[in-house]
Amino acid sequence: MVTIERLDKTISKIMCISRSDARRLIKIGKVFVNGEKMKAFDTKISESDEIVVDGEKLSLEKNVYIVMNKAAGIVCDDKSSAPYAIETLPKELKRKDLFCVGRLDKDTTGLLLITNDGEFSHSVISPKKHIEKRYRATLQNPITENDIAKAKQGITLKDGTKLLPSEMFAVTADNKTVDFVIFEGKYHQIKRMAGALDNKILSLHRYQIGELVLPKDLDFGEAKKVEKEQAFLVFEKAKNWQKD
Repeated sequence: MVTIERLDKTISKIMCISRSDARRLIKIGKVFVNGEKMKAFDTKISESDEIVVDGEKLSLEKNVYIVMNKAAGIVCDDKSSAPYAIETLPKELKRKDLFCVGRLDKDTTGLLLITNDGEFSHSVISPKKHIEKRYRATLQNPITENDIAKAKQGITLKDGTKLLPSEMFAVTADNKTVDFVIFEGKYHQIKRMAGALDNKILSLHRYQIGELVLPKDLDFGEAKKVEKEQAFLVFEKAKNWQKD
């Protein structure tokens, strides 16, 4: 389906400016659609049109998918005084309709998806999907074989919540750097898993969701747009758990 939208609304959304600022750009002759200078704010445009504002071509893609390597100190909602992930995006990626897919804690780094595709986001965070997520953690104490066995059985948190079976394995000789593979996304889940094992997370980094791996060329705080097919790799490796 082709989306039809007002010119001023489209410019406002894509450029992250107010509707009045978008109208001002149109009024002073800075906006061209398909090579023609625009004067009417309510001109109807679609994804097939080419919009150029002050010499810069705008992307009219309906749905966009962005991968960020979230830095520590960045948050995934705009209700905090800390920097909001969307606001830290480079200018060329910003749009007013973007939001984070799920959340990473303020001090957790790594793979964060950003999109304007609500259906995609809902599917990723749905507890029914059981999408695989991989994290690398630094622990205060070494993990033990008993810890690994408990994870495979499904750890019971201190509040009595029984988790789905998961995986833990050490990646360093001291058994303190550990990969966690989980298939659900409960609040502070990995930190609470460590707590249930009388341990503590010192640092936490997410590097993979499904088959989507955090690109190695992204430094902390950097982001880039990916194709839909790449974003949808998150749905690979999902598990179908039988209900008790």
